[in-house]
Amino acid sequence: MKEDLERDSRSKKSRIDELVRELNRVENEKRHCEIEVQKVTSRIGECNGLKTKYERDNRELKEILGTAANSLEWNSNITFDSEIEVSDAVEHICETVMVYESKLKNVTEEFEMKIETETSKINRLEIQKAQLEEQKKLKATERIKIKRDVASLIRELAETDNSKSEY
Repeated sequence: MKEDLERDSRSKKSRIDELVRELNRVENEKRHCEIEVQKVTSRIGECNGLKTKYERDNRELKEILGTAANSLEWNSNITFDSEIEVSDAVEHICETVMVYESKLKNVTEEFEMKIETETSKINRLEIQKAQLEEQKKLKATERIKIKRDVASLIRELAETDNSKSEY
């Protein structure tokens, strides 16, 4: 009977050891699962943040597209609710921007040509002005010389009249 008890005791100890190992394994698995739950919870939080950012960005995009549609005088019934509407709107905006850039380039070239023409006119007028100023100086110098000559002739005439009156 003692042997039976010892065998039974060993069997129970062995079973207890197995159960302790199983319990340790389950506890380890539980800790691993808790870590995984934390990771998944963190990823869910990231996804929620990304979803919120996506929704905010999407609202902003719709507002921007609506503003662009209004400024380009498009059909005001566009809601931009589908990806096709958004894609079409973006494509249309890109085409419109390209048209405006082309027009801007043409207008810029025209203005540059006008600027060149006007600059050329200004340069010619500045040359003409310089020539006229030079002519003015020459005329003024000539006038001064003529006035001196006239004054000299008047003096000579006066002297001649004075010398005649002395006789």
